[in-house]
Amino acid sequence: MATTTHTPNKVATILRHFDLFEHPFTLSDSPRWQYVTGTIRSSLDRVLMCITNRNGLASIIGPYGVGKSMLVRRLQGALISYGSGEVRLISNPNLTGLQLLKLICEVYGLEKVRQRDEQLEVFKRYVIDCFEKDIHPVLVIDEAHELSSGHGGFGGFSLLKLLNNYAGGEGRAISIVLSGTDKLRDKLRRHEEVLSRIAANANLNAFSETEFADMLAFRLDEAQYAGDSAAFFEPEAVSAIHAVAQGIPRHGVILAGHAMAAAYELKTRVITVEAAKLAISSHSILEPA
Repeated sequence: MATTTHTPNKVATILRHFDLFEHPFTLSDSPRWQYVTGTIRSSLDRVLMCITNRNGLASIIGPYGVGKSMLVRRLQGALISYGSGEVRLISNPNLTGLQLLKLICEVYGLEKVRQRDEQLEVFKRYVIDCFEKDIHPVLVIDEAHELSSGHGGFGGFSLLKLLNNYAGGEGRAISIVLSGTDKLRDKLRRHEEVLSRIAANANLNAFSETEFADMLAFRLDEAQYAGDSAAFFEPEAVSAIHAVAQGIPRHGVILAGHAMAAAYELKTRVITVEAAKLAISSHSILEPA
């Protein structure tokens, strides 16, 4: 089957074919679409505990597509609901230490000055003042594997060490969460001064086939599918998609969406293994060698 472009009208037609009003296999980063496995739930709890106890740095590590960005947004929502209003997110940390420091000050609405020591003092005064007022700043750095090493100078990891050292009488004045791929783990190994300060780590991994099937059913339920969400995919179709996606949720969601389109073309209301294989064959980039 050749790859086709799904226009808005075609998508609407496919959704009607399956009695759906909303596409269950969207790539939105909204936490609404994240299937929370036991591992994800315990990871979130572990990072939240680290933050609420002001224990210092936390990290979230996993390959692309396993749901780190969704978990970060879920974390932000939880912190805000707990009353931590000073939550900020940075997602472009591939900067020098000074540039990153200025960006952090900018997202917190602080004055930017030219010299590094002066800028550090501006931020230190801010977080210590927050601590004294029982305000808890939380900084989340997404794509943290892009943090600069500095090569003997003042890089992103050198900055993290300094910021983490700001403390009051009962813990750290600011909590910092690093979210990144396995490259972050490799960089942390080269920066023992930061690795030794990680108080909580959450590893996100590829889904098992059972978790993968549950994720597909969860998304169908979230999209208010009226039928039996567990029977929407033939078990063999789930197995085929899971194998090619290697358990990565994002890859699986993409293939599931194309399998829906293939099933529509085959005039079936169940995602058969034939539909799954047609979707896989039209996306050879995901096919195993």
